[in-house]
Amino acid sequence: MWPFLAALPAALLLLPPGTPASPWAAWMPPSLSSLSGTCVSIPCRFGYPEELRPASIHGLWYFGSPYPKHYPPVVARSRGGPVHESFEGRAMLLGDPNRRDCSLLLGPPIGPELSGRYYFRGDLGGYNQYSFAEHADLRVLEEPTLELPPALVAGRMAEFRCRVPDNCPHLLPHISWDGTHELPDLSQRESRLDAHGDASLLALLRFRPRRHDDGRRLRCRVDFDNSSLAFQASVALDVHFPPQVLSVEGPPEALEGSAAALACVAEGRPAPLLSWFRGAALLREEPGAERLELPLPHLAPDDAGTYVCVAENRHGSHNRSLELHVASELGGSPLPFPPPASPRLLWLLASAVGLRGAPEPGGPLGALSLQEAAWGWARAMGQAEGALRACLGRRRMQLRALASLGYGARAASARALREAGGDVGQALALLQAPRLRGFRHRLWDARSHPMDFEQAEEHTLIRRALAELGLASWGRAQLFVAVGRELGLGRAPRAPRELLEAVGSCRDPEELRRRLRCECAVCGTALPREQVGTHRDP
Repeated sequence: MWPFLAALPAALLLLPPGTPASPWAAWMPPSLSSLSGTCVSIPCRFGYPEELRPASIHGLWYFGSPYPKHYPPVVARSRGGPVHESFEGRAMLLGDPNRRDCSLLLGPPIGPELSGRYYFRGDLGGYNQYSFAEHADLRVLEEPTLELPPALVAGRMAEFRCRVPDNCPHLLPHISWDGTHELPDLSQRESRLDAHGDASLLALLRFRPRRHDDGRRLRCRVDFDNSSLAFQASVALDVHFPPQVLSVEGPPEALEGSAAALACVAEGRPAPLLSWFRGAALLREEPGAERLELPLPHLAPDDAGTYVCVAENRHGSHNRSLELHVASELGGSPLPFPPPASPRLLWLLASAVGLRGAPEPGGPLGALSLQEAAWGWARAMGQAEGALRACLGRRRMQLRALASLGYGARAASARALREAGGDVGQALALLQAPRLRGFRHRLWDARSHPMDFEQAEEHTLIRRALAELGLASWGRAQLFVAVGRELGLGRAPRAPRELLEAVGSCRDPEELRRRLRCECAVCGTALPREQVGTHRDP
């Protein structure tokens, strides 16, 4: 007896003669599968009314329909007779119908064209012939079946399954895995299963995927003893991971009435839902985004507070926050002048800014000059804590401005700001001087090469003025050269002091020209030089 008969109902196998039974019944696997090129054995038992007591029993298998009137293809017969050409030489009745065994063997080889339903018909002689409604549904596969987890998440254990049919008694399958090199926490095991007569070999592969394993190809390979047949199924790993907020961007401080924008950058797979919150209030959200901006077009004091960006997908969530301060401008009715501060109080305030800003991620904010401390004291109307916040905010904005111009070293920028009394323009000139010193020494020698305002190359003259004269910007150097040419200064052994002072103190080009030409701003009349550009109320 075949081993698969153990899966059939014991009552059918042990029925003694004369025991009442259902009139006609058959038992076989409702469905089973096999790989193309191999074979498949369909276990089958049947029963009939005991009172018939036939002298001999025959049987045959049909494909597609149990009814002879539909002329279904004949698969196999227990006694001689024609069969359909598709099954000729590829089908054999293994069981003995006289023992109520109707087992069928298909192949080898079998192909996809043999997939379908198979029906057994018993012939007990005379009119006692019966086509059983029970049937076996055969699926012929081209490759093993890979069963994947619902989602592959980085850092979480995953289990892959490779299932191979094991219904061919002549071929024993073996399963191996490819592409598992260096997978963390890797384990493998195999088991044989029998689901209602459909036998299979199941190989389990467990590991903990990483983000960089995304796209890695895993293969399940199947080989057979004493056969050249080989099959494989593969899959490219699609590794998901929980979201991560990479950065939140925005000014830590802004003026009342101004506009600001906060931005949040995140990553995750699948792409996360990004949301901006302030407290429990949802301000904005967008699904499947990697960046989400929150515009704040007109800031009010009530807009100050903590803003939180939350990124979430089905594998988790993450958030980062940003603190926004809204500074009020002095305006409206005149406010009383702040109480005077002693030099010692201003010194303490200037030192406190350096201490408070020391643990910041970009580096220390540095100590303030007394002029900057006095500005903060006036800004906060004599309140020490408010003055400290104002000075901290101003110093941060000044350092960001210098960093945007290429001076990102906080220690050097803070030192230049302190020396310049909080003036960003003068601090920029102090920071530029070391960079330009070698350039100046390399290109010009003022003692041997006078400055020539008549030379054709204007940019060369502007660069020399910017390098030698300590002008604050390219625009000031360009104005210096343009006015010098208009005045016809020609070759000058040294830069004209009046022109240099005027360019450094005057922002209006027209007023600068009038001042150097000694013209009245109203009528154009020449005036004594010391009266030009001045005005006193009577």
